[in-house]
Parts: sequence; structure tokens; C-alpha cells
Amino acid sequence: MKTSLICFLCICVVLFLVLVFRSLMHQKISVKQGLRWFGVVAVMAIALAFPGLSSTISNFLGFEITSNMIFIVGFFALLFMTYFMSVELTQQKKSIALLSQELSILKAKDEKK
Repeated sequence: MKTSLICFLCICVVLFLVLVFRSLMHQKISVKQGLRWFGVVAVMAIALAFPGLSSTISNFLGFEITSNMIFIVGFFALLFMTYFMSVELTQQKKSIALLSQELSILKAKDEKK
């Protein structure tokens, strides 16, 4: 990999790290989601620090081209993230429904007094 490309990707990783950190500080994302994204940044940093590691892993797993492995890994990572976020969304919807029902009951009791 060319040095200029590695420098550009390092800058992108650092900017993404700053974005995640700022989002956490301003509470735009939860800590749980922030940790997921910090994990993504860590994997990207390791891949940049050891460029031969991804080719070694892809050859070991039987991929002919390293980019194919990266696309497959990225696809499954996004698939898992989407699944876990939809589970979390479903739990939040249930909580909101329960809270709105409890609020309605409390308002009804308050109106009777």
C-alpha cells in the first residue's frame, strides 16, 4: 500500500474516532453504540497498522482476493449491527407503550380526584 494512501486512511480513522467521541460527549449516541463504533475504529486501526494481516487472514480462510473477504466481513458486520439495533428498537417500543399506558392510568386517576 502506498504511503500517501495509508496517511489518508489514518486521517479518516482519526476523524471518525473524533466524530464518535463527540457524539458520545453530546449524547447523540448511547455508550453501548459508542463502544460498537470504537470497536470498528480499533479494527480499522489494526488493519492500517498491519496491512499484511488482512491478506494473511484472507488466504487462511480461502479467499482469493483480500477485498472479497473485506466485503464479506463488512456485510456481516452491518447485518449483525442492524439485527441488534432492531432488537433494541423493539425493546424501546415496548417500553414506550408501557410508559404511555401507565401515564394514561395516572392521568385518569388524577382526573377522578
